Amino acid sequence: MLRYKLRRKSQSEIYWPFIEVVLVSIILISFLWYVNSIKTNTLSQKQFLSRDIALLTNTIYSSPGNLYYWYEPYPSLGIILNKFDYSLKDQKAIIKEQNLETRYPYGENTLMAKDSSLLQSPLKLEFENSGNSFIFKNNIQANYIKLKYPYLDTKSDLKSKKIVFVSGITKSPVTGAEYIEGESYTSLITPILGASAESKISLKLEEADINTGMKIIGQEKGDIIVGVKTDILEENSIKIYISYPKIKESRKLASLIANELSEKENVRKTIDIIPLIPIETTEANNAILLSLGRSTTKSLQNDIISSIAGGIKGYYS
Repeated sequence: MLRYKLRRKSQSEIYWPFIEVVLVSIILISFLWYVNSIKTNTLSQKQFLSRDIALLTNTIYSSPGNLYYWYEPYPSLGIILNKFDYSLKDQKAIIKEQNLETRYPYGENTLMAKDSSLLQSPLKLEFENSGNSFIFKNNIQANYIKLKYPYLDTKSDLKSKKIVFVSGITKSPVTGAEYIEGESYTSLITPILGASAESKISLKLEEADINTGMKIIGQEKGDIIVGVKTDILEENSIKIYISYPKIKESRKLASLIANELSEKENVRKTIDIIPLIPIETTEANNAILLSLGRSTTKSLQNDIISSIAGGIKGYYS
């Protein structure tokens, strides 16, 4: 009898670990199956895209104009854009996969003309707000409308004005050599302007944020102060910052430079011009700060310099 009980006890001790292993295996297999079903199920991707595109459409509609935007996929999130078709219809962002649609609403400005088409398996989505029309289609030919600026009588003799370029020491991403960007701008812009320009160095400008950078250039004395710095985080862009104390003057100058840039085909096709970002400072100078993407080439630099010169000429003419 005792031997029988011992035998049953030893058998149970063997069975229970085996049962535990089986249960754990079932749970693990179920979990892996669930994870794989989520990975292969595209519903969550379509829900994300419909909401994201609806939010983007609202943002683009609310822009005052001169906005071109392309929407690219999220490879880090495992989302491949060209798996689906896309349309904006009846104020809904529609993501279509075969015959199944996922929709999310957005607000539409009915006073604007709308040019929208079905985009089938696109590599990117293109949007444009020209100010009076909204476009959602492939291969948009962006039409940059010239910026308006406050009317100010700034006509004067350019030769009597003091133009100052302020920059830091920039390191070439190719050669690693250090150079003073403002010096090259000054030497190249003087013959175009037909007037002298000065170059000032600020060792802190390249490392400063935009607010600090605007304060640095605002401390210089001159009729027009142009700060130039490189933004290592940006690739293809020009951002023009203006100062508050003389916001009308600096806005007029920045608008004229941005309009000159928009006429340069090489610039327009290569970089984004992001103009007129006001920065509050206490220095009452007509100062603007150009933040250039790190990939600005020599040919682009020449276009930028001639645009600055054209803007300054236009300001005083």
